[in-house]
Amino acid sequence: MEQGIIRLAGCCNNGGCKLVTEMLAGIHSLLKSFNHAISSDRNTLSNAAIELVNSLLAGLGPSFTSLASLFIPSLLGLCARTNKVFTGPSKDCIFSIVRSIRSPSLLPLIAESLNQKSASVRSVAAECILAYLNCLNPPEIVNDARARLVEDVIKLTATNANAGVRRTGKMIFEAYKSLLPDNVERLALNVPMDDDVSDIPSSFIPSMSPTTKKHLTVTAADVLRLTSRVLSRGHPRTSLLAQKMASRKVSDRSGDPSSQP
Repeated sequence: MEQGIIRLAGCCNNGGCKLVTEMLAGIHSLLKSFNHAISSDRNTLSNAAIELVNSLLAGLGPSFTSLASLFIPSLLGLCARTNKVFTGPSKDCIFSIVRSIRSPSLLPLIAESLNQKSASVRSVAAECILAYLNCLNPPEIVNDARARLVEDVIKLTATNANAGVRRTGKMIFEAYKSLLPDNVERLALNVPMDDDVSDIPSSFIPSMSPTTKKHLTVTAADVLRLTSRVLSRGHPRTSLLAQKMASRKVSDRSGDPSSQP
């Protein structure tokens, strides 16, 4: 099996992927065997299968997109192991796939792994989403479904039990702010629910919990800065609510004995 995979990778590296239709059909017919090889306890077989995936990615280019979601679950599964002989190549391969094809279809698949028991799998999944955001232009993620998914990822990673995942979650938040600053207003604003919000656009209704804001270091000052643009859009009520929220936080801190010098 291992020698067959090595020969197929060599074929890919020597122009075999120019026959795109035939190559894709052959890979699909042997997909189960290739995924078993990736998940093998034999590191030489596993690494050979991962190298085949790398060769297919390089040779097929955009046509590899249809294969990506079929290999990533097995590659992520390897990241749960403790031996770096397995985790290193699989992690590198996943990142190469994410950066090369930049397909939004991978987002839901990778985001699901943030619920895995393995902290290392959750960490790799969060880093993959960060890598995906870092190679995008705003129009590529402006789609509401994709943006909402990233927002869900931000909330999930910000409160994750693993400190590394939380740190990556904060970087995802910063990358998202750079891509879609207007969306962050919906994500980060904390408009008190007992205030009258009938004249405020629905995008300003709060969606981030206090715990999430704490881990992402979203402060009252951030809220005021985010809402400064609202005045030019003709929504002074929103700015007033943001200022009220900030004054409440200052009042709360002044009444907290632990905050006194």
